[in-house]
Amino acid sequence: TTARLRLIVLLLLGFGERNPGLTRILTGHALMFEQDRLQGRINQLFERIEAQLRQVLREKRMREGEGYTTDETLLASQILAFCEGMLSRFVRSEFKYRPTDDFDARWPLIAAQLQ
Repeated sequence: TTARLRLIVLLLLGFGERNPGLTRILTGHALMFEQDRLQGRINQLFERIEAQLRQVLREKRMREGEGYTTDETLLASQILAFCEGMLSRFVRSEFKYRPTDDFDARWPLIAAQLQ
């Protein structure tokens, strides 16, 4: 389960890194004066990603016979908040600090919350 979550997070961060223009849209930076409809679609995308994370977390109970001590909804939102923060930092730094920089050092901090 942790490996699957790691891959999802790495995929999201890697996508943002390879597509800086889309990352500006995903973080809302490029949407300041755009239609609410586009912002709604971005919100829907992040809700779907969070739902996928939640599903992976819930599947642990089926796969391994035991779940997490913390609510899966809380864990999923924490993981997504990490991703959103890294993407925002990438945009804010004018694309200097890549979202995947030091990922191998950061992931254990996230994984520690998944006990």
